[in-house]
Amino acid sequence: MYRAILTTAAIVWGMSATAEAQVKLQLKFPNDAKTTSTVTSKTHQMLKIAGMDVETKAEETVSTTTTNGKRKADGTIQLTSKVDSVKSKLTLPGGVDLEFDSTKPSEPAGTAFDFLLEVYAVIPKVVSTTVLNKDNRVTSVKVDEKPLEDLSDMAKTILKGRFDGDYLKEVVNKQMDRIPKTAVKKGDSWQVELTANLGGGQTLAFKTTYTYEGTIEKDGKTLDKITSKVTEVKYAQDDPDAPAKVTASELKVESSSGTLLFDRKLGRTVSDTDKFHVTGTMTLDINGMEFPTELDLTIEKTTTEK
Repeated sequence: MYRAILTTAAIVWGMSATAEAQVKLQLKFPNDAKTTSTVTSKTHQMLKIAGMDVETKAEETVSTTTTNGKRKADGTIQLTSKVDSVKSKLTLPGGVDLEFDSTKPSEPAGTAFDFLLEVYAVIPKVVSTTVLNKDNRVTSVKVDEKPLEDLSDMAKTILKGRFDGDYLKEVVNKQMDRIPKTAVKKGDSWQVELTANLGGGQTLAFKTTYTYEGTIEKDGKTLDKITSKVTEVKYAQDDPDAPAKVTASELKVESSSGTLLFDRKLGRTVSDTDKFHVTGTMTLDINGMEFPTELDLTIEKTTTEK
């Protein structure tokens, strides 16, 4: 009997300890709430085409404000997002440097890459509306594309597909999948696959593993910490009219690390940092001529929400 009591107590204690160790991270979208996210990114890309180095660098800061509507009787809620500001600094092939700041007047730089200034200038003019259902899953994303109508053909090519409703719906849902739907304990992991539209029919598909690391104290708040690691990346191109086509590619992740901080009280991510380094080989077809190409790509990104 004594042994039975001990065994029962051990089982009950074990169940209690497991329950206490698990936490539920729940996304929240309060009525009329307004959040501002700032994304700062740095990209360094080196392409070696037929032995010749082609280098590109980019530093960007984008600030976006999202305003929640009110939950309807059917449980749906609409979110309206608008980019407040865009700042960018580019170093492009041929020794071309471009800078853009949406808070200042923009003038043509007189380069072959001026269409990029058009792209940056139009982004703050675009408003998107996202509808969530009662389970906080995205059911639709609509973008007012009227500001895009007067863009040059090159600018339109860069933005092609980026404002597609189905694509954005998938992206937002995948972003939310970074927060686990079920209760987790320290050490639990899950995977998310996300495809990024690079414009011009180009995409990068990432497979990322997320791990719950418990809680930390920061700025007087208790936050849940989730780390991430990109484990796989694939490149694809779907634009038969492109003058340069990638007919084959083999990429690998050299290194990757990321940290996401979640505020359980607010029900949202307050900080997200990640960095990854990808290398590999590609075959570039330019007007029917194939060129062996090597890729070395590093991307760093920091997102804060207030």
